[in-house]
Amino acid sequence: MFTLLRHREFVLLLVAGLSSSVASWLLLTGLPIYVFGVTGSAFITSAVFLVELLCGITLGSFAGALADRFDRFRLMSCVAVLQAVAVIPLLGQPEHHLWIISLVAGAQAVLTQTFDSARNAALPGIVEAAHLVRANSMVALNMSVGRLIGGSLGGFAITREGTR
Repeated sequence: MFTLLRHREFVLLLVAGLSSSVASWLLLTGLPIYVFGVTGSAFITSAVFLVELLCGITLGSFAGALADRFDRFRLMSCVAVLQAVAVIPLLGQPEHHLWIISLVAGAQAVLTQTFDSARNAALPGIVEAAHLVRANSMVALNMSVGRLIGGSLGGFAITREGTR
């Protein structure tokens, strides 16, 4: 494990993956809670969640092709910028515009799939074959930590700020 942490590229990949995972899970948990708080409708909340999942499943299938076609590190950088730009519409008052929330949720799902595909495709290029299993395990652990942190922050942010 410590051998892998001496590789600068691998550490940068872990940090970028953790940041992406935290941000994705923050939105994945925070947006449905926010929508429910604003609308009080379980149907609309599940519709936003469904948009997010369907976009990730359907459009995310092209993410692997993008990761194979383009430079993976540039692709991850571009996706990170696009993820930041995609949440800008949420900085306004989106409660009256649930289609904006749905659009942002869908875009984030597709971008997350693209980032994850590029990260997974880049891993064998920066880690020796003998350490690849250990590196994949560390990436999976990193994603789980991001899920825990991001999900907690999403719930905390909504309870702290409220929904109205």
